Amino acid sequence: MNAKLVYLYIKDINRPFENLEFTFTNDFKIQFNPDNSKIIIEKNDETIQNFWGENINSIDVIIGRNGSGKSTLLDLLAQNRMNRDNLFNENKKKVEWFVIYHTSNNKFIIEGSNYKILPIIKINDRLDKQYSIVCSYDSKVSKFKYLDYIQNCTWDNNGRETSIEDSLIFLYDTASAPVKSWVKNNIRRFDDNSSFSFKRHYVSYPSYQSIYRFINSVYGKIEKELFSAQNVMCEITSNILYDKIDIQDTFRLNLYSDGELLKFRLSNNFLRASGNSNLFFDEFEINLNIKQQYIIVMLENIIMNLWMDRVTKKEEDSKKFKKFNDEWIGAIAQKIYESAITLDEDFDAIKKHLYHVIEILYTACNEKYQRNEINSKYVESIRSFTERLLDLNHEFFITHNLVKIPVNRIYDAKVDELLNIYDSYIADDETRFSDLKTLINMKYTNLSTGEFQFLDRFSSLYETINKKSDYYIKNMIICLDEPEGTFHPEWARKYIYYLVKFLDFVNLESITLFWSPWGSKDSGC
Repeated sequence: MNAKLVYLYIKDINRPFENLEFTFTNDFKIQFNPDNSKIIIEKNDETIQNFWGENINSIDVIIGRNGSGKSTLLDLLAQNRMNRDNLFNENKKKVEWFVIYHTSNNKFIIEGSNYKILPIIKINDRLDKQYSIVCSYDSKVSKFKYLDYIQNCTWDNNGRETSIEDSLIFLYDTASAPVKSWVKNNIRRFDDNSSFSFKRHYVSYPSYQSIYRFINSVYGKIEKELFSAQNVMCEITSNILYDKIDIQDTFRLNLYSDGELLKFRLSNNFLRASGNSNLFFDEFEINLNIKQQYIIVMLENIIMNLWMDRVTKKEEDSKKFKKFNDEWIGAIAQKIYESAITLDEDFDAIKKHLYHVIEILYTACNEKYQRNEINSKYVESIRSFTERLLDLNHEFFITHNLVKIPVNRIYDAKVDELLNIYDSYIADDETRFSDLKTLINMKYTNLSTGEFQFLDRFSSLYETINKKSDYYIKNMIICLDEPEGTFHPEWARKYIYYLVKFLDFVNLESITLFWSPWGSKDSGC
């Protein structure tokens, strides 16, 4: 089943839009008469097939001055029901509109608000204020015949019975959505889609994995000459809250029986090597390679954060936390000291010891803050991320606190798996709660502002389309509100060219694009 949006009629949406109609297809000639509630739908046999390629059904460009209503039109089509209610004051004022999708032959789907304006013969059921229904068109009377609600209708999807409402989705990249930035650890936003209708989703924040895949697999195929991000790096550092050398005076947890943390020993060796004659430290021979140093220092940083920012943190409510006093803290420290090993042990033994310490401290945090986090993935996320780091190429490890991964080389499955682990534990999912996003800092570097915006837009689409393109979905309507507004003029002019080439890689039967361009002059269409 191939549901294509073909027509929109607006009677009143509490905006400067009244009695307006929009046709979004060349396959039909459509005209609605609100006075007699009749609609003329005539097949147009002179259309050009596959003009934009096999899987792009149409590209509709909405052009107008600022404030003319371009974004309003996209909001009406692509926002979900809850957001649409808020935007158009539907709970306070009367809103009347409907949109038509063609499926096959004389079958259509109609969504809208206030069914009384519909050009329909008879409705046996009383429809909700907002509705989605399946109809057939009767050309003899120029009206639709009501068949059923959309949620009650199915179609044969290669032998599997599938709900019609799951066959098409809207993706909306809106200028009013929250600011996206994948150089920070943002949580991706998901939307309420509880109503019975085609589903609407915002174009999501791109995951670190999707950015990596897009740069390595797709971008070179859509922009081979002008795109200049040739030295993109993915940098990973452990995010320590207390990173001064004088922390040695306040951090009193003995992780090792033979002295201070590896983090401090490495820092002391660096200061000694720099020729600072005012500093005197014991000699320390490092028998660990740079990758092993990075892993141990990262785990030490995590332990320091747990110890100083949670276990030993003084809380304002002294009565509630009365039992968690110096004696309680001392008992935890003693338990860790009793299991302490030396840094002369092999790497696997040190790593196992630090895992054990993290588990002890996290258990103490749950006791202190009275949390029963059965589903928490705190310790699991740290273990998983650490083990994936160990699989990486040794040359990516620059210092004991810096990993730099070249992004525009040949695809590396081990890097891809590491990024997937990081993304999966920072997602907005209570069953995968962890502190990985605050403990580990990840960002892409060596990008100009223009390159950043180019990657942000296309990686966002890449992420969302791949996330939503499951077995059931055959058709997608992508609504873009000024997506090229921050692009270099040359990139902005060629935006549709890039988009069409990009969508050649999407495995869907039909894609419809609504594009509200930032600049209508010489838009590259």
